[in-house]
Amino acid sequence: MRYLSNAFSMNMLPEGFSGGVMIEPLQACVACSMAGRAEPAIGHETTARLVRTRLLDILEEGNAVAAPSELERATEFNRATIALSPGDELIVAQYRGPRLPEGAMTLPEGAKFSFVWVLVAGGTKVASKSASGWPQGAAEMRNRRP
Repeated sequence: MRYLSNAFSMNMLPEGFSGGVMIEPLQACVACSMAGRAEPAIGHETTARLVRTRLLDILEEGNAVAAPSELERATEFNRATIALSPGDELIVAQYRGPRLPEGAMTLPEGAKFSFVWVLVAGGTKVASKSASGWPQGAAEMRNRRP
């Protein structure tokens, strides 16, 4: 399952989870293309509206491939509790800037969204890393990179 959210929390992982979590920055155009196939999980109305505006702007610039209707659906306000399982992905639209005023229609000056891809892989201990810096046994994670 793939979700679009504005945050990642350890609470999204199963209790007692022992596995790998890969976190990679995403270019905005890649995040936009991936978001169209994601389930909505942005828990703040203002944030959902601003993420939608940003993704539709990226799409309009011609730098991504997604249907506008898919982005509209993926950016619906949805205060959901996400339970990630091995194989699940999370696209995080991370707000960076001053506190958003309730009901904001545009980002404050200097504020932006950065995008991050989170992949959950089971049975991979993250305490030990290979010479390449990746967790041992993380080949399945590397192969899923966007």
